[in-house]
Amino acid sequence: MRRLILFRHAKAVGRVGAGGDLERPLEPRGRVDAAATGRWLASQGLSPDLALVSPSLRTRETWDCVAEDFPGARLQIVEELYNATPEDVDSAIGQWGREASVIIVVAHNPGLQELAMDLAHAGASRAEEVEAVAAGFPTSTVAVFDVSQEGPRLERLFNPRRPLETPADQAWDDEAGGPT
Repeated sequence: MRRLILFRHAKAVGRVGAGGDLERPLEPRGRVDAAATGRWLASQGLSPDLALVSPSLRTRETWDCVAEDFPGARLQIVEELYNATPEDVDSAIGQWGREASVIIVVAHNPGLQELAMDLAHAGASRAEEVEAVAAGFPTSTVAVFDVSQEGPRLERLFNPRRPLETPADQAWDDEAGGPT
């Protein structure tokens, strides 16, 4: 693998009756944001060949909103990604992504943000990039890592509500849990 994209699912409804948390669908805003994130990734040449997606409805719908931007991606629903720890996400990547060059993981917080933090700390990321990830990882956010022999390096952090190019350029609103 040379690139890893961590994609937090888009905004979902707060509660549903039957089915519980696993069956929470996306809100209309979530569909718009997910599609914008997919278009942005594609415009940056960040096209995954493998999509690892949590089995929840909101993550599957998030993938559905971006799948047409990545026609070459193979989809794998991974049960262990539902409310996964960073270690669970890392394990799924290791299990399913051996042959993939670019992997996208569509899953949940806090696991994705924690993994992004772990990767940023372990690799060649700058302090301001680590701080940007630590400040918030709102719905529809993607963190793109170049996974090289020197260790993972955060290349880009994107949220469609504030489409800025590099983590260093982004201002995050801690109280709102996302970009300003």
